[in-house]
Amino acid sequence: MSWVDPLGLSKCSLVKAKSRSDALKRAKEHAQVPRGRRNISIDELNPTSRGRTWAKMKSDGEKSLGRENRYGKNKWFEHPDGHPDAGQSGVPKHHESGHIHSVNPKCEEVIFTW
Repeated sequence: MSWVDPLGLSKCSLVKAKSRSDALKRAKEHAQVPRGRRNISIDELNPTSRGRTWAKMKSDGEKSLGRENRYGKNKWFEHPDGHPDAGQSGVPKHHESGHIHSVNPKCEEVIFTW
């Protein structure tokens, strides 16, 4: 399954994973962020995208929603609740639910959904 940007602004693939844990595993493998790089804080998620899943993760003590390589462009970053613009004209379908953006060292982006 691939998502094609209707406006042609992005060149990324959309991959349906079996579960959230499968999506996380595959996103990390794709991004190839070396261990010890900067964690992306749970608080860096746009406030309008923070929903019930984000709140539960935060209350359970989760500190990070991703990891990035400061010395490269590769990273992975989870959006656990999707986005508030879901369902609007021209908005990608993956905004409707949780997903993970993953960018590898070649700057190729894949979005993993579950």
